[in-house]
Amino acid sequence: MKRHFLGFVFILLGVLGTTNSARAYDPIEFTLVNETSTTLTAMYITLPEDRTWQRNIFDKQDTIRPGDTADISIDDRMPDCVYDVLMTFENGKIMEDLEVDLCNFDGEVVNVRDADLINPENSSDLYDVLRFLFES
Repeated sequence: MKRHFLGFVFILLGVLGTTNSARAYDPIEFTLVNETSTTLTAMYITLPEDRTWQRNIFDKQDTIRPGDTADISIDDRMPDCVYDVLMTFENGKIMEDLEVDLCNFDGEVVNVRDADLINPENSSDLYDVLRFLFES
């Protein structure tokens, strides 16, 4: 079972609005700020009912270094707002959150901090993280 990390929800500044569970196929766009001390190497987003993580939304050469920002656009042409999110970092740590309503973050600034990261080696959910990452 994927572990819930509420840090992703709480680090999103100014987003306490109501849930928008359906959208008219508009992309979800937000600015991601890497306030960690390590490079963000990948970001995976998938629908909660999917059993595998979808492709990395960064291009192969894109990463977000500490202190840098990136404009993220999720345009899957689906009316869904709720996704599972996994971010991986150069130092081997991860940040994972389940059933995040990303429509609430449209137009917002998302800050990722060191305190939000976990070391999967110390996580009882390491097996599940790896299974979701590498299952085909």
